[in-house]
Amino acid sequence: MTIIYALVLFLGSQIYLIKGNIPEKYKNIKLRYFLLMAVGIILLAAVIGQAIGLGSFFVVTATVLCSSIIMYRFQQKYDEMERGKI
Repeated sequence: MTIIYALVLFLGSQIYLIKGNIPEKYKNIKLRYFLLMAVGIILLAAVIGQAIGLGSFFVVTATVLCSSIIMYRFQQKYDEMERGKI
């Protein structure tokens, strides 16, 4: 059940990001800071999940959402490199 949830969440987040709905504050953060923030979010989700008793649910959600945004950011940089802007 968790795999199905993760797959649906991943597809939904990708559709949301492709439509350009990522907030500007996430677009303007440097990638290294966002990577550190993503690790912190995942660790915080693990701690909160263990405290509540729903550990895997929070960790899977945080990991999928953070990885979707990271992948989107890398994809945008790659597209800019292909066009010769960087």
